[in-house]
Amino acid sequence: LYAVQRVDKSAEEIDEEIDILMIVHPQGLSEQMLYAIDQFVMRGGKTMVFLDPNADSMVSRTQQGNLIPAGMSSELPGLLEAWGIEFPREKVLTDNELALRVSMGQGQRPIAHLGMLGAQRNFLTQSDSVTSRLETINMSSPGVIRQAAGASTRFEALIVSSSDSMLMDAGLLEDVTDPSILFDEFVSEGISHTIAARISGVIETAFPDGRPIVEVEALDEEDTIGEELVSEHLSNSNSEVNILVFADTDM
Repeated sequence: LYAVQRVDKSAEEIDEEIDILMIVHPQGLSEQMLYAIDQFVMRGGKTMVFLDPNADSMVSRTQQGNLIPAGMSSELPGLLEAWGIEFPREKVLTDNELALRVSMGQGQRPIAHLGMLGAQRNFLTQSDSVTSRLETINMSSPGVIRQAAGASTRFEALIVSSSDSMLMDAGLLEDVTDPSILFDEFVSEGISHTIAARISGVIETAFPDGRPIVEVEALDEEDTIGEELVSEHLSNSNSEVNILVFADTDM
């Protein structure tokens, strides 16, 4: 069994006893936390990242029942680039072939929702232990990820879309109450997109100048001693990294 430990967003270090770091819908992380994640990966820590251009789980409602969209997508500035990943954070994947049928209320027929997707086995990589035994993965307003141009890391797709798909502006899906209107905007791009991937290889730090400097008014003797005990800065990964990246948090 696993022992789950929550990492404080304000922390400056990630405990070396943590084996797998799960990052879900990161937003507004401090430079110190981004550096801590960077160094965790550099020293060989396994990492799972769940990004989302439109996290439905963060949408709330007013007392009258009106939707209040989250209005913010995930972000990991500097780190994704260092890992060789592109994440179009303002785009949601729609797919005509994978669209799930959703109920519109009592007495109404279910209709297809281009942003609610169900990826079956033929869209899941069968050669990877993460997806090989899965039959279906349902997703809501997922995004996509791509291998960045010139990336030195390996990019192995785990979940892909059909070729009958299109990237739409995330704002179009934030407060959709009638999914049928999405078909008015849909024009198939004729290409398959990657929704999740395994990233591996030797990488360089996103912080070549070392730990970000935190400006403080004064340091007492105890603070100075504590600073000397900070882990050594790693410019390159100790070995090949192993990062799983998913472009959806609602699966």
